[in-house]
Amino acid sequence: MMRQLWLRIKRFILPYPLAFIGKYSVKILLWSCKVKVQGLSEFKSYAAKGGCILMLWHSRMALTCEFFKKFAPDISYAAFLSKSRDGEPIARILQSYPNT
Repeated sequence: MMRQLWLRIKRFILPYPLAFIGKYSVKILLWSCKVKVQGLSEFKSYAAKGGCILMLWHSRMALTCEFFKKFAPDISYAAFLSKSRDGEPIARILQSYPNT
């Protein structure tokens, strides 16, 4: 009984606070770092011509969403995540961005 309750909490409730903490941790990280962007105009031109595919590990997706929001808000994008335990909080973070 307790094991089933813990599994439900871990699967359905815990991803929401983890996503909140993760999103704002990424915001603080980017705010506190000096970022030099190279090749953004070329990337935007490829995206405007018909799109491109950017492949990342789960751990990089939240950072990428914040990067696009800050440096390329006009680019629309979609993300594919595996249905895994570590993918659920990241999916919640991605759903909180309007262009995803």
